[in-house]
Amino acid sequence: MAPGNPYGVLDHHVALLGGTTGGNTFRVAQAGPHGCVFSFVMPRQPGRADAASPDADAQAVERDLQALKNCSRRRPVEKPGRAPPPRCAFAGSLRGTGPHMRRCWTDRPGERLSTLKSPGEAPIKLQAVCPHGLARRSDPYNMFVIIGWVIVLIAVFGVYMAHGGNMGVILKALPFEMAAIGGAALGAFLVNNQMKVVKASLKGIGACFKSSKHNKARYMEVLALLYDILQKARKEGLMSIEKDVEEPSTSTVFQKYPTVGNDHHVVEFITDYLRMMVSGNLNAHEIESLMDSEIDTHHTEAHAPVAAIARLAGALPAFGIVAAVLGVVNTMGSVGQPPAVLGGMIGSALVGTFLGILLAYAFVEPLGGLLEQKVEESSKELQCIKTTLLASMQGYAPQVAVEFGRKVLFSPDRPTFVELESHVKGKK
Repeated sequence: MAPGNPYGVLDHHVALLGGTTGGNTFRVAQAGPHGCVFSFVMPRQPGRADAASPDADAQAVERDLQALKNCSRRRPVEKPGRAPPPRCAFAGSLRGTGPHMRRCWTDRPGERLSTLKSPGEAPIKLQAVCPHGLARRSDPYNMFVIIGWVIVLIAVFGVYMAHGGNMGVILKALPFEMAAIGGAALGAFLVNNQMKVVKASLKGIGACFKSSKHNKARYMEVLALLYDILQKARKEGLMSIEKDVEEPSTSTVFQKYPTVGNDHHVVEFITDYLRMMVSGNLNAHEIESLMDSEIDTHHTEAHAPVAAIARLAGALPAFGIVAAVLGVVNTMGSVGQPPAVLGGMIGSALVGTFLGILLAYAFVEPLGGLLEQKVEESSKELQCIKTTLLASMQGYAPQVAVEFGRKVLFSPDRPTFVELESHVKGKK
């Protein structure tokens, strides 16, 4: 390897299988505050003029670059008071000229590089798009749900066993009581809800086990996207964004922000009202009223599974009592049995009441509360977009309009003015 240096020179020699040594030119340069560009020059090997050798060599290099990509995902921990360490995302184009070809990487997620033709330069291959980039990723799973349930079970059954409780009684009755309570709850849930609500509830329960996507990084992407669109409209006129609005999937503005650009609902909300702004047929008050109606509709739809889960949680204790009553009826039919047997049967019957209450207040109702918080977050994002667009319609400059939208956000997820300004500048 080349000696350590501040110039980004990573040139190195590689010992080949045949015993020869080949030199590779490998450079890295900073691109923006948190990104970098890698350039790898790969000469054709002497005596290999066949057409297949460039692609074969490129595949070998690409495997090494893939390993580098995987390593770069393990981003170092940021320390307070220090600049964040650089990270690299990968998308690229392979091009060649004469005896050389180069692999170019960019830190712009979702961007497809052009072949950058020069006179006498023929592109070899154009491939690879980074779909998500390397923004610092949080754990995609919400482990606190599992941790909370484990704490509940340890607290409840731990105390029970510490007082000398017999787990055998509970374990013996558990399958039957769970079958009765779970089956009755499932049947009532299907009767009580339309199929679209049932599907939304299952999807919502799955979302409870994932980390929230509505965080500070996402909100900065939303506001930066709005800033770019509004700035373009302000400088070049509203008609300049017509193509971006009609075809957001091919818009360079939307592609700069893949986190938001790949969210169908957010993109549709933004483009629908930008289209109305371009048409000029509605004033700000009419568009605000329409936005409020759409957000209210979204809120109502998103709350349907929350209400369904809440009703299910409320019914579980009652189904537990039903199971307990059936157990008591079964016990009363065996009054001739010895007291020890009757005691075990009564204990098994009471397990039904215990399970109904435990499932309702320790498992199902907390999921409903968590899902409700996620619904509020999604509505808050739409309110942020609404406030920004309305501020722009009322004549405020884009940098002021996004400040209106920033103020709407919940304080834990709200970026500061400096953070948002730095993010917007870094995307230019």
